[in-house]
Amino acid sequence: MGGKVVLLTSDQPTARALARAARALAHAIVESGIYLSGVIVERTPQPKCWKNTIHDFLGEDSFLNLASLRWPGEARRLALAERKLQRKAEDRLSDFLGNNSHAFPDTKTVLTDNVNSEAAYQFLQGEAPDLVVAFATGILRKRTFKTGRLGTINVHTALLPDYRGFWPEFWQVYDKAYATTGITIHFIDEGLDTGDIVHRQHVPVTEDADPFILRTLNTIQILRDYPRVIQQILSGTFSRSPQTTPSTPVYRLKDVTVEKKRELLERLKVL
Repeated sequence: MGGKVVLLTSDQPTARALARAARALAHAIVESGIYLSGVIVERTPQPKCWKNTIHDFLGEDSFLNLASLRWPGEARRLALAERKLQRKAEDRLSDFLGNNSHAFPDTKTVLTDNVNSEAAYQFLQGEAPDLVVAFATGILRKRTFKTGRLGTINVHTALLPDYRGFWPEFWQVYDKAYATTGITIHFIDEGLDTGDIVHRQHVPVTEDADPFILRTLNTIQILRDYPRVIQQILSGTFSRSPQTTPSTPVYRLKDVTVEKKRELLERLKVL
């Protein structure tokens, strides 16, 4: 397969399941015959403090149970209910991934606290990739996503142009917008999830699905589809379509309020 690819991704202690998926994606790219010349991994340094030490010793579930004892009753109830759903989704993803996602492939790897850092940019400049592939990163600066000869692609877990922004799965389940669930692979431009679309795939779910299991189903679909779409772009056998006007707002972190979480969890009968 002609063409050189650099993967931009993350490996955050607070999102271990997604970090495993990132490593699995890197392997899937290599196994598809694509030349993965390097991986830039964003990992936010964790401050050394007694809370993090206890967290690492006890594990996520035990630490949450202990820490939440001091929280108001409603906050504790919401957090434990969310964690229960999250754990079920993580187990399902782990079953799919198996044992093949514990390390990145044997390729050049740059660890950075920000994918837009100078070190990351210099690495991209030196590699001069044909295509930059983003997965589970924050917003990329223009100089970062412009380094690929063919551009930079990203995958969003909704059928764009609808449900742009933060945690689309939450809003799709909240709105019962099951026709919009799925993944979109698109080129990155200066907007937020606004670039030309290369690939869309619906991921069907039932009405009892929660945002965490939907994220897992989307992640599995990404691992199946992303390498093939990368191949198509590198070989020139793809089409791109500008996005139309969305029917939903661009969601931010602050939009997922405690009240909306409670309403959804009650509807799902997990509270």
